[in-house]
Amino acid sequence: MRRLVLEVLGVVVVVVVEGCMPVRYRFRVAYDGTSFAGWQLQPRCRTVQGTIEACLARRFGGTRVPIMGASRTDSGVHARGQMAHADLPTHVDCDKLEHSLNRMLPADVRVFDVEPAPPPAPWQAERSLPWHAIMNATGKRYIYRLRASRHPIDPMRRLYRATVSHRPMDFARFEAALDLFVGEHDFRAFTNNPRNYDPLETNRGTVRRINSIQLFDEGCGDASVVVDLDGALYKMIRNIVGTAVNIVSDTSSSRGALTLDDIPRLLQGDVDRSNNQGKPAPAHGLTLDTVYYDDDEQHPAATALSRNAPWSEYSARNHPGALSSTFLLSSSSSSSSSSSTPPPSDRPPW
Repeated sequence: MRRLVLEVLGVVVVVVVEGCMPVRYRFRVAYDGTSFAGWQLQPRCRTVQGTIEACLARRFGGTRVPIMGASRTDSGVHARGQMAHADLPTHVDCDKLEHSLNRMLPADVRVFDVEPAPPPAPWQAERSLPWHAIMNATGKRYIYRLRASRHPIDPMRRLYRATVSHRPMDFARFEAALDLFVGEHDFRAFTNNPRNYDPLETNRGTVRRINSIQLFDEGCGDASVVVDLDGALYKMIRNIVGTAVNIVSDTSSSRGALTLDDIPRLLQGDVDRSNNQGKPAPAHGLTLDTVYYDDDEQHPAATALSRNAPWSEYSARNHPGALSSTFLLSSSSSSSSSSSTPPPSDRPPW
């Protein structure tokens, strides 16, 4: 039942209306971003948000059900653990809704872990605000998968790993560049439109905290960069990876290449993207792995996919160290990492 409080000729009247108040639910979303123009709804473009909202409208008899995603991933960027919420017109059976949506959704999008949204945080309850996919997020994990080799990428993996260099890279030096981004910094020089990105106008500016960056050498020129942070600006991860690649590149053949000393200067906040010579890494190498919340059972080391994700081959990844048969480069292992990498071959590595 819904109560409407009206004032008629100076008299307050409470009218009881049949029907239920909207009920907020949350759910995880995984998608292959190859054929999408990003997450956010755009006119005349295929987006993840628009695709899911169209299915929700079919499910609820033509009623538009807007959804809010925790991260507005860019065109071509993938996700395994995006979080979204929606205010549904009625209570639903979560398993049945998940099943019906996945039957309607195209093969490159899946929803899972549909459940009622948690109670609001104390500061939200004081303002009578509900739980929110963006406002209640405490962190995110991104994974950038790259290749630095004269050999082409395996055609079966070309959509999810980007070639950033056509020659081998010094991964120890690459890691040294990435390490400089850890901590709280002003990433104004690593975002492409710092003024218009924040959808809720929370006035956070361009200061963000990166809790950790880990580099995994997967052999044959393949590597994964795992970034845990409190939040990311537009193209921030891709610009970080691209800048680090620029530093590692051969300065004799890469005009205007940056140095390690340039990163602290770029993180001071007094320069913008135009002062950063590094190019953003290609979008298709980036995956939003998960979004963290205080109520996560495994927070802050949440898995790439939560407990009910249907693709079980990934569900065992309880920490970044479980990325296939990889090893972590560190100051204690850098000297041995080069010997652990297979020697160059004249044939493709797959």
